[in-house]
Amino acid sequence: MKIFIGSSSRNEINKEYLDLAEKVGKELEKYNYDLVFGAASTGMMGKTTKYFNNIYSYTVEKYTEDLKNINSKKEYILKTTFDRTKKMYKDADLLLLLPGGTGTLSELFGILEENRSVTNPKKYIIFNYNHYYDKALELIDNCIKNNFNSKDIKDYYEVVNNIEELIKLIENKKSTN
Repeated sequence: MKIFIGSSSRNEINKEYLDLAEKVGKELEKYNYDLVFGAASTGMMGKTTKYFNNIYSYTVEKYTEDLKNINSKKEYILKTTFDRTKKMYKDADLLLLLPGGTGTLSELFGILEENRSVTNPKKYIIFNYNHYYDKALELIDNCIKNNFNSKDIKDYYEVVNNIEELIKLIENKKSTN
């Protein structure tokens, strides 16, 4: 199985987020997933890569130089970040979003809309560590409140707040496959 992990590629973030990525990587290592990710060797992204044997790297031309720092099984260079997100969504079996910047937020909503629009949505987990995604989740609630989305939009993702909840969801996903 392939797991997509979206997160920050910046090293300048608070160390607790880098530590979170490290802990998540260590926990996921025991499931022997293949990693699908946005191909950055730095930040939270870089922290998770060392726990995966098979890494599938997806990037855009602007960032191809960083591919030499990643031990990828396969590399995909796409024209736009929209194309990149679409390809990662298509190739992954399970989707996990850790905290991140605008690229990760783009993935958050792009994946949510794709999940809502396909016949067979994928398991999509938003890791709301330290309430990081509270405002984004409030925005979704506001979309529902104002009838821009129906309540069933919440059927297309699950929120976890700690590693224990994440592992429980992953265990449930493994048992249903």
